[in-house]
Amino acid sequence: MKTGFNGWDPPLFSIKPITKLTYFQLKINHLEDHTHYFVPATGIFIGVSRSNTVDTYAYAGRNVICIYNSELDSDKNHDTWHISCTASAGDVIGVVIDLKEDQVRFYVNAKFVGVGTRRPSAYQTLYAVLWLFYHDCDVELGEYFPYETLQK
Repeated sequence: MKTGFNGWDPPLFSIKPITKLTYFQLKINHLEDHTHYFVPATGIFIGVSRSNTVDTYAYAGRNVICIYNSELDSDKNHDTWHISCTASAGDVIGVVIDLKEDQVRFYVNAKFVGVGTRRPSAYQTLYAVLWLFYHDCDVELGEYFPYETLQK
């Protein structure tokens, strides 16, 4: 999956809602390294959404539990419902939706980086979601680290 030029691509959702323990991964192939509007010009938001119809800019709302690859001060206003990390080309971001433990856990290269600040039980339904933004983002969904190898 690749972004176009300087903009948000529409979010990509799972077709069916998540109803059991779910683990998915995304490998970052390329992130363009330049600035746009005074922030890094490419990025990824990945996690879960309470709907599969939220719009392109809903990453900033309380309808999602996501991780994003930025630790900029300008992104800190989203910290109440997002986790941030410094993932870059070659890294694999993993998302575990654990309904039994009522958590969304995030990993980079199979290393634990955090738990979503909202619980899945606060949402009636959950869908996997991915947003790519700005210029020259290239990622692929796949299986890179087995679930059993994740740090606990």
